[in-house]
Amino acid sequence: MNYGTLPSRFLSAIDSYPNSRAQMFRHADSTWESISSAELLRRIAGLSMALVELGVKPGDRVGLFAANRPEWHTADFAINGSGGITVPIYFNESPDRMTYILKHSGARVIIVAGMEQLKKLLPCRAQLPELEHVIVADAGADVPIECLRYETLIASAGGAEIAAYRMRAAQVLPGQLCTIIYTSGTTGEPKGVMLTHNNMSSNITDSCATFDERRLRRSRRPRPAGPARNPPVGHRRCAAFLREDLREADGAGKQSHRNQAHPV
Repeated sequence: MNYGTLPSRFLSAIDSYPNSRAQMFRHADSTWESISSAELLRRIAGLSMALVELGVKPGDRVGLFAANRPEWHTADFAINGSGGITVPIYFNESPDRMTYILKHSGARVIIVAGMEQLKKLLPCRAQLPELEHVIVADAGADVPIECLRYETLIASAGGAEIAAYRMRAAQVLPGQLCTIIYTSGTTGEPKGVMLTHNNMSSNITDSCATFDERRLRRSRRPRPAGPARNPPVGHRRCAAFLREDLREADGAGKQSHRNQAHPV
């Protein structure tokens, strides 16, 4: 059964359910900030265009090293929308294991969020000759000159980048690899589990099969954007971007295609 791709479902939700609070996150002073669905799409499209201009092609692996924060989703949708494969790295991963995952996956680019994560990556850089570019978000003023700033890459994104993102996302197929999730490695070296867009989308349909949208609408408590596959493990996609699935879930949920996990 065809369950679609994550970028196509994301765009469908953006178009059908515009939301002024697509993402919410809390600052250190406990105040909340909202990101609208239109702004989220703009950021995703801008980062996706930057990845393409850096040479990321369909099937290329892109590392993602961040804690639970809005940039996680931006990066993930940007990677998938360009046809790339997200390789998430646990936000508190050891340097040795992070190096192994990036080498084993063949990641050419990594997106890092926060100075804490950047400080963990930089000492490993010399051991990663295949890693061509490091994109850094929210890392303050002391970012090495060889790193690319996320904020700069998305600053001027607009209608042209969004149109290009929609075009590229339409070319992503359900059977294409979406992500490679590495195991904890407690019994040896971490192993990469390969999941397609169809695998991930079937999980979304199943998860929404018994979801009560009315209950979500009644709740006014601010909800931060959830994490994604790894940091910490959970996911997959904010509830705000799944609403279109709720209407289809009753018929499709029970027949959902079960994930077929394939170690690399």
